[in-house]
Amino acid sequence: MNTNKPMWNKDAGPESLRQYATWLNDNARTMFLNDHAHMEIIFLLGQDGQAATIPVPADQDRDRIMQSVTDQIKKDNAYAVIHIAQLMTSIPGSQTGPVEAVVLTVESRDGDKLMMINEIQETDTELSLAETRLFEAPVSSEAGSFFS
Repeated sequence: MNTNKPMWNKDAGPESLRQYATWLNDNARTMFLNDHAHMEIIFLLGQDGQAATIPVPADQDRDRIMQSVTDQIKKDNAYAVIHIAQLMTSIPGSQTGPVEAVVLTVESRDGDKLMMINEIQETDTELSLAETRLFEAPVSSEAGSFFS
């Protein structure tokens, strides 16, 4: 596990957020490779880069969790939300069906959004992760937003 959290520059929020997300993604990869699973977790980041962690219990109602996160974002005036989960997902631009992956998504109140997909690769003897695929897109109303 990489404990060298990147320095946060409040005057360069988007770049600091990208560095922080990359650091979390690297740690998520390590955790998955060590444990062969990854729990679902949400981080709320302030403008100063301080993070609050919200573990997501597996048996909770999804709508209730998302509403709780949205409420907490407003209460704390959070700058960004980072969500990490092991799940089935489609890879943007791919013609293949859904794949199992460790996925990290990021959204900021500035409208920045990115996704890091780490596809799980399994053989009879080994479990590994493909190289991280990075996707960026502005938040649109069709995609939904924690900050709308």
